Amino acid sequence: AWGDAVITITEDNFEDVVVPAPIFLVEFYAPWCGHCKNLEPEYDSAAATLFESGSDIKLVKVDATVETELGAKFEVKGYPTLKFFRSGSPIDYDGERTAAGIVSWVTKKSGPPSVVLADDEAVTAFTTQRPCVVGVFAAGSDDEATFVSVAQVEDDFVFGNRVGEATKITLYTVDEGDKIYEGELTKDAIKTWLRAEGFPLLQELDQNVWQRSAASRTSLFVIFTDPADDDTMETARAIAKSHKGQISATFMDSGANAQLAERW
Repeated sequence: AWGDAVITITEDNFEDVVVPAPIFLVEFYAPWCGHCKNLEPEYDSAAATLFESGSDIKLVKVDATVETELGAKFEVKGYPTLKFFRSGSPIDYDGERTAAGIVSWVTKKSGPPSVVLADDEAVTAFTTQRPCVVGVFAAGSDDEATFVSVAQVEDDFVFGNRVGEATKITLYTVDEGDKIYEGELTKDAIKTWLRAEGFPLLQELDQNVWQRSAASRTSLFVIFTDPADDDTMETARAIAKSHKGQISATFMDSGANAQLAERW
């Protein structure tokens, strides 16, 4: 049985385990790889979250240093490599390597860009997977079509929509509460708003945050500090708030990254 654990795949059980599952994510890893070790708890947590939500999406892993034929078959050239399979066809995983990021990405790739929500109860259940965006629109309206077009290209959020008389878009964030969109109902304007409002004001700098900053073409602001220094962190958040949309505000632990801090 699948359960909530990540299953290890080998060349011997690939056909028996993977083929019956229509949608799954595979991590090709090496036991000695530091990045793989960092990913492991996030990957395990994502598998548990998907299981608990009743999702049919399965997460598996392959030791590519042992299962060399599988690695070669799927053109694995580095570790970890993640591949998303749907009906037997693989695509490269290019989402965030966090539990929330993995759940959001695979959920979105497995279904329609925006999930149709029937009622308030469905909305409440849907908004447990944050960050997410819920739109209310007249059925078949242009505004609904615009919303779905945003959902098609934004992988950092999951989207849901329901029928209602008054147009309303709500962003449910991880740590800053719920936010109502009040701008123009255009694709670019909604995307810009989500990029500015959908993530924490101040984030610890990692590969995912770095890539998101580069993609948004905003300046990257980095402060090296002790994360337990409340005064400095509060000052950094104030800077982030006053320059929202203009900079990606981040911090790094000055103790753990002393050499990097000296070089920068």
